[in-house]
Order: sequence, then C-alpha cells, then structure tokens
Amino acid sequence: MKPGTHSGLTRRRFLAGAVPAVVAGAGSCAAAANRSALKFKRVVFVTMDTVRRDHLPFHGYPRPVAPFLTRLAKRSVVFDETICACSLTTPSHASMFTGLQLPQIGVYHNAYEALPEGLYTMAQLFRDQGYQTAGFASVVWMEKFAPGFSSFDCYDQTYLPEGSDRVYYGQAARTVDRAIAWLTTEAGKEPFFLWVHLYDPHDPYYPPSEVAGLMEDDFRENRSKLLAHWVDRQHKHTRVGRVDSERDFVTMHNGYDSEIRYVDREMERLYGAAGKAGLHDDSLWVFTSDHGEGLGAHGYLSHGRRINREQVSCPLLFHTPGGQLAPRTVPERVHHVDLMPTMAALLGTTLDTRPMTQQGESLLPVLLRRGATNPDRLLYCQRQGPTSFGVSVDLPQGPVVGLYCGRLSSIFHAEGNDEMYDLRTDPYQQQNFIDRVPPRLVEEMRDIALTRHRDLLAEHSNLTDARESDEHKESLEALGYL
Repeated sequence: MKPGTHSGLTRRRFLAGAVPAVVAGAGSCAAAANRSALKFKRVVFVTMDTVRRDHLPFHGYPRPVAPFLTRLAKRSVVFDETICACSLTTPSHASMFTGLQLPQIGVYHNAYEALPEGLYTMAQLFRDQGYQTAGFASVVWMEKFAPGFSSFDCYDQTYLPEGSDRVYYGQAARTVDRAIAWLTTEAGKEPFFLWVHLYDPHDPYYPPSEVAGLMEDDFRENRSKLLAHWVDRQHKHTRVGRVDSERDFVTMHNGYDSEIRYVDREMERLYGAAGKAGLHDDSLWVFTSDHGEGLGAHGYLSHGRRINREQVSCPLLFHTPGGQLAPRTVPERVHHVDLMPTMAALLGTTLDTRPMTQQGESLLPVLLRRGATNPDRLLYCQRQGPTSFGVSVDLPQGPVVGLYCGRLSSIFHAEGNDEMYDLRTDPYQQQNFIDRVPPRLVEEMRDIALTRHRDLLAEHSNLTDARESDEHKESLEALGYL
C-alpha cells in the first residue's frame, strides 16, 4: 500500500461504526486535468502566519477583523476548511511548497532544520515554467525557502515596530513595501510567481495603535457578545498560563485580532498596488494561513504542541480579478498538500517524476466546476515530539497523528490517550467519544494513522539528510519556542 492510501473497507467501517448517520463511500475525487485552461501570467501567493480560520468574518467570526479579505471572498472561490500539515510555521510552509507531508520532508521545527536537498518546491516549479520568481518573508528562518526564487528577501532585524524594544520579524508594512517595489519594476511585469509571507498575527502582538484602537472600541461596544462567542462557542479558557484574568484574556484577543486587521490592511495595499500597476489582468491570487492559534482553546494559548482543529484549520481563497474563476464556497474539506499539484495543473504540467509520492490532489477540477473533492477523504496532520534539537516544551516522545475524514476527526498518540470527535455536533472537539467506539475499530484506525506515518517516514530516505543549524536560536527564544 503506497503512502496516503488506506483500506476502503476500514474507512467505511470507521465512518459507519463510529457515527451511524454518516453516509460513507461517496465516490472518488474527480481526476485532475492534465492541461489547464488557465495558465495565468501572474500568480500571487500570500501566506498569513497564525491566522485561525474561525477568526475571519466570512467563516462566522463576529468582528470586523478582515474587511478587505471579506470583500474579496465574495468574488473568490473559498474553501470552507483547509487542513495544514502541522501547527508550526516552517513545517507547514514546507508542506505547502512541496505537496508532501512532514515525515517525507523531515522538518518538524522552525529554525533548526534546513530543508533537505532534493525537494522540489513551488518556486522551482514556476521557475522551470519560465516565470520570474520572487519571495518576501517576514521572519528570518524562512530564508530556507529561497532556492527557486530569483529574488528573495527576509526581514531586517533593525526594523522595530511601534512600542517594541526589539523584535525578530518584520512588520507587514515592511514586507509589503518591498513586494510592491518589486511588483512595480520591469521584472515584476513579466510572467511571475510572487510569494508574500506576513507574520504579524504571531505572538507577541505589536499592532499599530490606530488598528489596536479599533478592536478596543469594538470590544467596548460588543463585550457580552464577544465574550460569549469566545467562551461559549469557541470553548476558550479565560485563565491559561500567563493569562490569569478576564482582562488578560480580552487583551490577548484584542491584540491578536488587531494584528489580523493590520495584515488585512496591508494585503489590501498590495492588491491595490498591483491593480494600479496594471497587473490584475490574467492574474491569480491565493490567500491562506499556515496554522491557527490556541488562544485558550483546549487549555493552550499558542501553537505547535497540539493538532486540534483550532490549530490546523486554515482559510483558503483563490481569487481572479479578471473573473476567470466563478465565486463560490466549496463545502468539502481540503489540505495544504493540494496546493502544489494544483499549481502544477494550472501550469499544464504534472509532478509525476518527483522523487516522492505526492500527497495532494489537484483542486483544478473543483476550481473549474468540473469535479468535486471526496467528502470522505482522509486528511493527515501531525505533531512530532521532541528531537535532538532540544525544543524545551513538554511533548510526548513519539508522533501525534491526526486524521480528518468527513464529519469525524481522530488524534492518535504514540504516548497518551487517543481521541475521536464528531465535528458535526462537536466542532470544537470537546467530547471525546472514543470510549464508545468498538476497540477493534479504534485499533484499525490507529493502525491506519501510524502505518501511514511510518510509510511516509520511509520515503524520507530518498532525500539527503537535513542539516542542523543553531543560527536562529536567539529569534526562537524571543518568540517563545525555546
């Protein structure tokens, strides 16, 4: 059985046995087109760091945190939910850029592992198709994604946002300024692929004062509604770790939402600059986030340690200013690993000759309304335990593997208690019903999860070993990873 496959019989038993109301076996995904009718001259790929899907208005959040993206969503193909490979920045981006899962890539943390040689990335894909390629990232360890980009820029550590003594990322305004400067040169007017990474919603929060004021005013006007949404609907704990009062809880949310509002403003500025430069014709814009944030859910403030839904559920929008893609919402769940094969299909090429098994499916048939994704598809995510690199958080030694399948999600632990949830009745994974599932069925699903992890890990041997690097330890310490 190749990596990424599973027993259809076991899947049907899992679906029917765990929650009887589920209709299993809904059919396979439509085959991806080999050639694209949409070979765009300009592709802009924007990744927002640490943005929870359920903190965006077009996914039901009751705050005006993203007015630009909300307007854009009405003219875009919006995927209702996209699962990321891991709730950490570098591993998640590595999966997006390669169409592979973490065990294949061998990168589990942010700064310590270089990308292994032999990976084929999205930037290299576009370069090989004759595109100019440029990347603008807001945190220094993203420089490991530079191969394949003809122009690449990481943050400047001398840049200090308002109210800070020293930070280890560049604010969105700096990153967008440099991206616009590239866009408006002759180089940017050729067929191009542009990646822009915006880090600001990551803790610590340093939003500009005028944006912070908007969220503070919004909370004063809607205090009861927002507290009820955060606590009763999103099931966040108001006292976790350093957050030991309602005031701290509100301050954290205002800071986080202010950073999303700030990033939204800067994305609008980037989009507007491209339009003024005449670069909207024949262009595709893709917006997503790399992972979510705890904010008190499941008794956890940050990200990386867990793979509950608030950690791995991301937004995904495909937008064409010229109207080539008809706006709609796609209800089926997809995965970040689908991005790489989708880009290949849009370019009219395939990834069949690459050294490892691609884990994603092209979304091109869905974008063109020529097919649909399989609602019963098993989607994989993972959190790896501590490694020799010495991340100083209390994590289990073995892998933690998550499977999302229709209305069900399960999390299997090499050490610790396994979990299973019905997302239709329990979208925030509060009621673990694994004790009510026949033990044999649980063991079959656990075997699927851990066997898949083992098979994926075996493919890593096709690459050279990753190299250790201590170069960015100070940055990691400042951002709370060490």
